[in-house]
Amino acid sequence: MLSNIKLKDNSEYIYLSSVIKSKEKQLLSDGDFIEMLDQDFSKFFSILVEKGYHLHDEKENISFEKLYEWEIWHLYHLIEELLNVSGLTNLRSLFYLQNECVNLKIIGKKLLFGQGEANQISVEDLNNLPLTSYTIHNKSEILSFFKDFLVLTDFLEKYLNDEIFYELAEDLLKYINENSKENLTGSKLDILIDQFYFSFVNRIVKKTDSEFLIFFYDIFSSLTNIKNILRLYFEKKQYFDFEPFYIESKYITKDICKTLFETKFEKVSSILIENPLSSQISEIIATVLKDKDLSMVEKWIDDTMTDIMRENMRTAFFNFENLIAFKWAKEIELKNIKIIYIGKKNNLPKEMIEKLIRKSYVS
Repeated sequence: MLSNIKLKDNSEYIYLSSVIKSKEKQLLSDGDFIEMLDQDFSKFFSILVEKGYHLHDEKENISFEKLYEWEIWHLYHLIEELLNVSGLTNLRSLFYLQNECVNLKIIGKKLLFGQGEANQISVEDLNNLPLTSYTIHNKSEILSFFKDFLVLTDFLEKYLNDEIFYELAEDLLKYINENSKENLTGSKLDILIDQFYFSFVNRIVKKTDSEFLIFFYDIFSSLTNIKNILRLYFEKKQYFDFEPFYIESKYITKDICKTLFETKFEKVSSILIENPLSSQISEIIATVLKDKDLSMVEKWIDDTMTDIMRENMRTAFFNFENLIAFKWAKEIELKNIKIIYIGKKNNLPKEMIEKLIRKSYVS
């Protein structure tokens, strides 16, 4: 058991929680995903209908892309409604910033490390990138932000009135002032944006006074530290390359990260002897080093965080945290559907697809 946190019931969130608890009953289980995996690809959409999905169109005209967009639209439409009804618009960043950071990473790398002149890149040039929707800034604004980073001497001042861009601008300038712009790579930009994300989100979470969310994001940041040190280790970097990107966490401290680097990840369990996630972290590190493959780390993080959500939230009532849990659960569900669809469409072996499927929030 990672946590036995008791959430405080609040009558202000009866409507929010009632809506979410009814929606949770429609979520797909691990067994549903295995059933989808076993069926012929031609029955993909029919199975989804059986599981409660509404295609909103004739089956002949349906596409996975349409279905996915509809489900995401419904999810964020629900989020907006419940944030407004429950007076929680101050928590909006908790629902949108992670999507924003995906686009910041993709567009940032396109501008900073892509071929050709960065100032010649237009919004249309971003159309083929795997960008996500429901962000705080649109792709045009993010494109302009990175163009300004490359050329403006008053870069920071331009974004004084934009809390998110201003904080990220500060982080970018701090890094290049201490390490030079030439030292910034695609991997390091990704990790810098991870660091920015958790710094920003943790401030919001602390203001909510939610013991669960403080715990949840602390664990999330600690696992992200593990992902990032493994990534740099595979790139033959040293601890001093990682240190500027360390994300504050009481579960994976800076000293632990340093020791893992210096020992080349040997005797991990003894280094993490008092860590509640010691066995999980030891297992994923051993697997990654053995297979020389980082691809399973993201699944491992998703599964660990889903376990924590399920353990703490399934019996929680009248809490605003229910909305955050449902968003997490629904996005994991859609991620699994996408994995199965793409895998079966490309005739990948069942074992390969199954290996990528995340744990469901529904037991």
